[in-house]
Amino acid sequence: METFTPTNDLEINLLRARENAIQIEIFIQNLINSSLPLPSAGRVSDDGSGFRPIIYEKMASKCWAHSPIKVELGN
Repeated sequence: METFTPTNDLEINLLRARENAIQIEIFIQNLINSSLPLPSAGRVSDDGSGFRPIIYEKMASKCWAHSPIKVELGN
């Protein structure tokens, strides 16, 4: 099993919530207030059109791919 190493406050709070070190409500509030970069399978315009989330299956559930950091790829 891989070891998960948090890289930002949201991930740190996720681990803390899983360990019952913080209340789930605190984690949810942190999640709501966070920016979560989502990669797109297509080029995204300034107005958001063209966004095509990358969806994959894991343990029979559909999941969105996400990134802990914002990355902009070239043309």
